[in-house]
Amino acid sequence: MKSLEQLHEICERMRKVVQLREENAKEILEKAAMCESGKDADGNTYRTHVLVCGGTGCTSSGSARIRERLEKEIEANGLSDEVCVVKTGCFGLCALGPIMIVYPEGTFYSMVQEEDIPEIVTEHLLKGNVVKHLLYEETVKADKIIPLNETNFYKNSTESLCETAVSSIPKRSTNISEQADTKRSVLF
Repeated sequence: MKSLEQLHEICERMRKVVQLREENAKEILEKAAMCESGKDADGNTYRTHVLVCGGTGCTSSGSARIRERLEKEIEANGLSDEVCVVKTGCFGLCALGPIMIVYPEGTFYSMVQEEDIPEIVTEHLLKGNVVKHLLYEETVKADKIIPLNETNFYKNSTESLCETAVSSIPKRSTNISEQADTKRSVLF
C-alpha cells in the first residue's frame, strides 16, 4: 500500500503527463481546424492537407522519413501549391504507425512505408483515388469508407485526449473548438 506522500508524488507526476497530453490535443485540434478551413498557419489556401503523425511511436517507425519523401514527391509532381503536409502529434493508434490522414475527406492510411508514398501521391493526391490496401481496416465497411471516429478504437476510448482530437477532425460541419472544450471538461 502507498503512503499519502507517495500518492501525492504520483499525482504530481501524472499531472505533468496530462498537461503534455492536453497540449498535444490542442495542437492537433488547431491543425484540424486549419485543414477544415483549407488554409495553413500563414493563411495560404490548399485543396488538400496531409497530416503525418509525429508522435513517438510513429517517429520510431519512420514517419519523419515518410514526411520528407512525401514532400519531395509532392514537389516532383507539381503539387506544392495544392497540397500542404502537416506534422501532428499522436493520434492514439501507435501500433498502426506510421499514420497519415488526408483531408478534406479524412482518409486514414496506416502502417505507411516510404515505398508507399509514390502510390499515395499519384493515385490519391493526383487522381483522387483512395489507396484502399493502405487504409486502416476498421475504416472500411463493405465498399464504403467510414469516419475514423466511428471505429471501435475511438468509440471505446473515452479517456484518450488523442481520441478527442481525432474524433473532432472529420466533422466538417461542427465547431471543433466547442467540441474540444466540451470533451476536455468531461475528461478532466
